[in-house]
Amino acid sequence: MARMVRNYAATEETTEPDIRPLGALALGVAILSAALSVTYFYSPLAYLAAVIALPLGVISRGHERSRDMGNAAIVLAIIAIIAASATLIWI
Repeated sequence: MARMVRNYAATEETTEPDIRPLGALALGVAILSAALSVTYFYSPLAYLAAVIALPLGVISRGHERSRDMGNAAIVLAIIAIIAASATLIWI
């Protein structure tokens, strides 16, 4: 009598989260942070947006397709922090 063996490896679903949209989200928040950093009144909000954009950019660097957006988000967030600090100190 022949035994039937089922292969469930092809039908298993992965439970890992999809990190592809994080690169675009990080870049969008970093652009918002950069825009807020040049105004005196909204500079404190630029810090908040940059703090959100930095970890999202680092996480998105783990995925090859969103690595460029993650790098750009990290650079823009750091520039926004510097610009917000300069705005608050010199104005």
